[in-house]
Amino acid sequence: MRNSPTDKTTITTFAHLLSCVGILAIPSIALANAQDDPAKVDTLYEIIVTATRRAENLQSVPISITAFSAEQLEAYQAPALEDLSDHVANMWMPASTEAGQSFITMRGINAGITRSSGRSVGVYVDGVFISADTAMNIAMFDVNRIEVLKGPQGTLFGRDTIGGAINITSKKPAKVPEGKVQIEVGNYGLQQILASASTPLVKDVLFLRLAAMKRNKGGYIKNAFTGRKAGAEDHFFYNAQLYYTPSTRFDARLVFSAQKIDDRPNALGEATTNIGSDTIPYTINLDQDEFQKQTVKRASLNANYDFPSGHTLSWTSGWSHVDDFYIQDGDRLPQSITVAQFNGGSRELSQEIRLTSPQYNRFDYLFGLYYLDARRDFNPTFPVMGSAFLEQVLGIPAQFHPTDTLDGQMVSTKTTSKAAFAHANFHITDKLTAYGGLRFTNDHKRVDYRSFGEVFGVFGLPPLQATSRVRNRPLSWMGGMRYQITDTVMAYGSISRGYRSAAIKDNFVSAADINAPSGFFTRPEFLTNYETG
Repeated sequence: MRNSPTDKTTITTFAHLLSCVGILAIPSIALANAQDDPAKVDTLYEIIVTATRRAENLQSVPISITAFSAEQLEAYQAPALEDLSDHVANMWMPASTEAGQSFITMRGINAGITRSSGRSVGVYVDGVFISADTAMNIAMFDVNRIEVLKGPQGTLFGRDTIGGAINITSKKPAKVPEGKVQIEVGNYGLQQILASASTPLVKDVLFLRLAAMKRNKGGYIKNAFTGRKAGAEDHFFYNAQLYYTPSTRFDARLVFSAQKIDDRPNALGEATTNIGSDTIPYTINLDQDEFQKQTVKRASLNANYDFPSGHTLSWTSGWSHVDDFYIQDGDRLPQSITVAQFNGGSRELSQEIRLTSPQYNRFDYLFGLYYLDARRDFNPTFPVMGSAFLEQVLGIPAQFHPTDTLDGQMVSTKTTSKAAFAHANFHITDKLTAYGGLRFTNDHKRVDYRSFGEVFGVFGLPPLQATSRVRNRPLSWMGGMRYQITDTVMAYGSISRGYRSAAIKDNFVSAADINAPSGFFTRPEFLTNYETG
C-alpha cells in the first residue's frame, strides 16, 4: 500500500528469448547510460502521445498533460495507479474505500458519491473506458505510456471527464524476441515477481506478448483481538496480446488481461487506531478481520485500416467483467456489533469507431461514434447488525427489539450511453492553428433498488422496492488557438465545456426520496473551462 512503511531491495534479471522454447537469463547491471555515451547528454527526446486521438508530439498538443514513459514508470516503481498520483500535480487518488471504490480528484473536482453517478476523471486502458469504480486502480505493470490529461476532456473522451482523463497504453508485442524477469524482495514480507516475453509467431505478420505479475506483502498492522495482521496484499495480474499486421494498411491488436486481489486492509486508514487498541500505533482491536477480494477480466480489440487517400478507420471494442467481495468491521470494536458485507460486480461492453483524415497543409479532422452498455450490481448486507446494534449503539432495550432479520440493500444499475463526436484543426499559417470539436451524448440510466431489515426501519427506512430512470442529451464542446513560437515552445488558449452524467441516489433510499417531485436523482453537471498555457 502506498502509505505503508517500506524498505525494499530490487533484483532485476533480463531474459532474451533465443527461441520459442528457450530463454537465456542475463543479469543486468544498472549503469548511467549518459556516462557511456556522452552524445546522449542534453538530448531533447520527442514524446509521442495520443491525447487528441491521433499520434502527435507532446510539444504540439494544446492540453495540460503529464506523460509518463515506460522507463519513468519503472523508475517510480508504482505498483498501481493510486501510487502514481503522487507524481501528478492537481491529482489525488486515495486508497479505496471500505466498499472497494476508488475516487480520483483532479483540478479540485472530485467524484460522485454513488455508483450510478458520473465520475470527474475517466480512466481508459488501450482506448477502453473503465466504468466500474472498483476496478480503476490499474496495476502499473507492462505499461508503455500513461497520459494524464487535465479536463474537461468531453469532446474526444466523452462523459464524466470534467476533471480530466487518464489514458493508459500497454506495451505492444515486439517484432524481435525479447524477455524480462524482475524480482523484488523487502521487509514486511514483500515478494514480487514480474515477467514478460514477446516473440513473433509469423514473421512480420503475427506477434505474441505475455506478461505476469505476482505481488505478496505481509501485514504491518497488528489486530490485537485475532492476532492476525492487516495491511496485507496478495495480487496476481497477467495479460496476453496478439498483434496482427498482414499489410502496411491494416493492423489489429487483441489484449486479454486478468487480475485477482485478496487483501486484508484496514478500512479506516493504515495507521488508524480504535478504542480497543489503546492508541498503540499500527495496532487495531477488531473481532472481525477485514478483507477485500476482487477478480477483474478485460479484453480489448483495436483495429486500424489506412485508405489509399490517407484516411484511417479505427475500431475499438472493449469488454470487462468484475466481481467484488468485501468484509468490514463496521463498529471498529472488539465486540460483535456490526459487520458489513459488500458483494457486487459489473459487466461492460463498449464500441467506438473513428475516421481520421490525413494531416493536410491547412485542414485535418476526425469523426467518431461511441456506444457503452454497463451493468453494476451492489448488494451491501449486514450479517451482524441486529439486537447488539439496537441495544449497544441505539440504547433500545431488548424487549422492544423487532424480530431479527438480515439487513441490507440490493442495487442494480444499468447505463446505456451513445455519442457522436467530431474534432478539427485549421492551420491558418505554418505556426498558427485554430481547433475545435463537438460531442453529442445520449445517456440513459436505470436503478432498481430494494432495502430490507429491521434496523433500517428504526432509522426511518422501512423495507421498500423502487425503480428510477433518468435520460440526458448533453452537448460538449471545445475551441481554441495555438501558436508554435519555436520548435520547442508553443502557446495556446482554449475554452471547453464538459459533462458529468446524472446521479441517482442508490444508497439508503427512503419513501420521501421516492415521492420527491424531482425523483431521487440529481441533474447532470456541466463545467466550462478557460485555459491558457
